[in-house]
Amino acid sequence: TEVAPIDLMSEYCTPKVAGEKKKVVFAHFGEMEVMDQKTNPPSPQMLKCVFFYEKQGEHIKCVSNGSKRLVGALESMHLAQGTMLMVEYLGKKKNSTNSNMSDDWSVKPLVRR
Repeated sequence: TEVAPIDLMSEYCTPKVAGEKKKVVFAHFGEMEVMDQKTNPPSPQMLKCVFFYEKQGEHIKCVSNGSKRLVGALESMHLAQGTMLMVEYLGKKKNSTNSNMSDDWSVKPLVRR
């Protein structure tokens, strides 16, 4: 047998600058335990995340993100597992319902030519 070039352990992906893009394959939705930094002391909470596969060099890595705006948008699309996407981080955007800022995203399907 040989080891497949896929790492199934998820790495939480947080974009740093607007314009950052990733070509990914949609895997699934799931929950991850994260520390809630708004509580003192920080306490664990479950965060709904989207999981993707991304090619990184010669290997494929599982990456996840828990942005509510991204997760909500992808859930509403009812994506099939294996859907190829270009996910672009657009930066922070002011919420329409409160004074907070949230991550803003662009999600486009990738097609084979």
